[in-house]
Amino acid sequence: STSVLSVASQFAEVNTLSIGFEEKKWDESHISKNISKYYKSNHHELIVRENDVMECLDDFISTIDQPTVDGINTYFISRFSNQLGFKVVLSGLGGDELFGGYPSFSRMKIINHYLNIKNNILSDKIIKSITPYQLLEKKQSRLTDLVQSNNLFDSYIALRGIFSKSEVLNITKKMAGTEINHFLHSSQNINHLNKINSKTRMFELNNYLKNQLLRDSDIFAMKWSTEIRTP
Repeated sequence: STSVLSVASQFAEVNTLSIGFEEKKWDESHISKNISKYYKSNHHELIVRENDVMECLDDFISTIDQPTVDGINTYFISRFSNQLGFKVVLSGLGGDELFGGYPSFSRMKIINHYLNIKNNILSDKIIKSITPYQLLEKKQSRLTDLVQSNNLFDSYIALRGIFSKSEVLNITKKMAGTEINHFLHSSQNINHLNKINSKTRMFELNNYLKNQLLRDSDIFAMKWSTEIRTP
């Protein structure tokens, strides 16, 4: 967002919008204020509280129309934009994917190092001895996937996903079975890439950005008659 603002402010007077939270742990409004002050933008801030979320939850779910773990921020910022009378908004979406802003970039480096050790030293027999049944907490079944993964993409899915590989195949077996797993692997297009950061960037662009963030942004922008453009 800062990169977009730095360019846009060279050509026109810019209005900036951001949301903040009462919980300091999650609030970044002070950063937005400092950036807007530096670039001399007309800054508009919305503080989102717990009651605000609860009041709009039914409308949020009705609008999203499919399961998602994201988008509530875009719901509020699009509504805020509509209330202020703005119809076109520039978004910094994609910045974390391009510039390595997610924790997954550093984590995938560690995982890649582990995969090299595993493939050279640890036997599959030892790795496969760790099963989901030994990891009692449900979400730790993804940890099993991570330990048992033989390639970088499976490790990425175990790191970023909600369900384990076995859960996904069980849910989708009546529709496509293992074909879904094959499709996911074949669509990543990383064979020409050598650096781990480049591969992680492609994973984020192909999966999180394309399949979730862009879709969520589009659906909420349409909800509030706003056009979100992502340079």
